Amino acid sequence: ALAVALAPRALAISPDADKLIREGLDAAYSMDFERSASLFTEADRLEPEHPAGPFFLASLQWLEYSQNADVPGTVDALEPRFNQIINQALGRAQKMHAKNDKDPEANFYMGAVYGMKGRWLLLKRKWIRAARYGFKGYKYLKKTVALDPEYYDAYLGMGMYDYYSDTLPTVWKFAANLIVRGDKQRGLRYIEMTLDKGHYSVTE
Repeated sequence: ALAVALAPRALAISPDADKLIREGLDAAYSMDFERSASLFTEADRLEPEHPAGPFFLASLQWLEYSQNADVPGTVDALEPRFNQIINQALGRAQKMHAKNDKDPEANFYMGAVYGMKGRWLLLKRKWIRAARYGFKGYKYLKKTVALDPEYYDAYLGMGMYDYYSDTLPTVWKFAANLIVRGDKQRGLRYIEMTLDKGHYSVTE
């Protein structure tokens, strides 16, 4: 279920770490959370300064929460760990961005981290805060594709923002439209682009 990009791009991480992340994503969406966490942790060990490791570990926390959102106590059990590792990912992404704000990968991870924070808040129905984080992520992802239109993973987050802000409850749509108006059809086009050509995001 995990395809690689049709036109493989140069990555800032090692091939070994890249392979572990892709295997970890495959395990995550097969609901094998333990194996996925082990693979992401090993990728992080190989790339201790890159935001990918903690970002994907935080994404795993989000996925586990999303599968158990109606179970009492789920957020209390998962949120402290989520906050710890998503903030670690943000710190690393900020360092990358500070070194070179024209680096598409640095902008991608800045956008991905803020987007993930927004998605966590969506599960908690914190619509206005989710919209703010979502738009912050959207801006970085938009800059990513402005710098490199073939950074296809970035289109997923942009598509999700467009789709959510045009289809979710009124309070979210109101909050999001104060920032930037969503477009469901554009969002779907972006998501389809990722499905066709994405690297990591294609699994999701």
